Order: sequence, then C-alpha cells, then structure tokens
Amino acid sequence: MANEVIEAVLSELESVGIKGRVEVGGKHHCVLWSAPNGPQEKTVCASTPGDVRAVLNQRAYIRRKLREYGLLGASEPEEPVISGSASVALREGVARCTSLDIAKDFDKEHKNVLRAIDQVRRDIGPEFDRLNFEPISYIDEKGRSYRAFSLTRDGFVMVCMGFTGPAAAAWKARYIEAFNAMEAELARLSVPANEDVRVAQIKGDLDALTDLVLSLPAPRQIKRGPWVNPVHVFRQRRAERRARA
Repeated sequence: MANEVIEAVLSELESVGIKGRVEVGGKHHCVLWSAPNGPQEKTVCASTPGDVRAVLNQRAYIRRKLREYGLLGASEPEEPVISGSASVALREGVARCTSLDIAKDFDKEHKNVLRAIDQVRRDIGPEFDRLNFEPISYIDEKGRSYRAFSLTRDGFVMVCMGFTGPAAAAWKARYIEAFNAMEAELARLSVPANEDVRVAQIKGDLDALTDLVLSLPAPRQIKRGPWVNPVHVFRQRRAERRARA
C-alpha cells in the first residue's frame, strides 16, 4: 500500500541526489539516508498517515535538514507546519464552517473575509447565495454584535479558492477533507433514516388496508328459529302414536 509520507520524504531526498532506504516496522516505518560527508539520518514515518498534515509536516522537516547540510538554498521557502484541525461542524443537517473560522485558520482579518464573501455574493445568483451563505452574528468581548456568515462547502470553495500561499493551500486541503468526512458520516447516518421512511410507508399501507376492510358492509346474519328440546319432540311423537293405536 502506498505511503504518501514516505513518498514525500524520498521525493525531497531524490531532488538533491540522495537515495533513501525504507525500513518497514510495525506502527512506524523509517527512511534511512545520509547527506554527503554527514552522519546517517533516520526519519520516522507513520505506517498509516492520518491526513495531509503528516505529508506537509514531514516534507517541511526534511527540507529543514537539507538546508542545514547546505543542500537547499536559504532563499527557498519552507513549507508551513500546520497544526490544529479544520473547523467544520453540522448546522441544520448541513456541513458548514463560519467566516470567523476562515479568518482564524487562514490568518486573515475577519473584515477581509467578509469583503471576499460580499464580492462572491454580488457575483453569483440569489439561489446560490441563499443555499450557501447564511447570515449570522457573533458577540465580541465587549458585548457588541457583529455580522458573520455560515458557509457550506460550495460557499467555502467560492470564497477561499482565491487565497494563495503554502499555508492557504494546506488549509484548503484540510477543510475539503473535513467536509468530505462530515458528509460521509451524514451519508452513513442517512441509512437508518431511509429504513424509517420504508417502515412508515408499510405502516401507511396497513392503515389503508384496515380502513378498506372496515368500510366493507357487514356479513349477512342468518336468522334461526327458536330452539326446541329434542326430548319434548320425542315425547310428543310417542303420544301421537299411542293415540292412533
């Protein structure tokens, strides 16, 4: 099975002419490598990397080590080390993030995020705006109310697709992963809901059948004469025979 973290480490090493050797372990694998005239280095990688953070962090670590050995120019930008998780939550059955989350994670002022949202809302149609941008508000530490927005995945993409830089690219990937995970969980939870709908449909069919049966006319009652004791009939017939004798 491909390991994206190991592949990233080997790719960075190969870019400066170093061939790494992979040692497979249990929960962790190792990449052994050596810079020219340098000691052997061991880079530990998880056998099952969690998300894009692992790739970015390990790539940034290898680049710092190569820079220490003088194998990368100081002018080359380092990839950011990303910590924390994307702020995606369920709101009224839809995976959403807020403009405040975007401002915090993308290291932007909230007013600039609002400006980007306002521009997108002006450029798109009212139906897309209504479905993907929900006006909300928040209270600051002084008790003042300010406007904000709750965004769907599509709203997030429309606003943040223009954000640039290594950190912005990493956060975009992590938000997409968070949206994917949330929507996958919603899809899993929708299976029992579908079963409930099917049960409700069956119950409705049974109720309709019950109403139909109750609406049918009652069965015809068979009228019977008064009940006569057979002993009395036997005695009467015996008396009649004696009278005729």
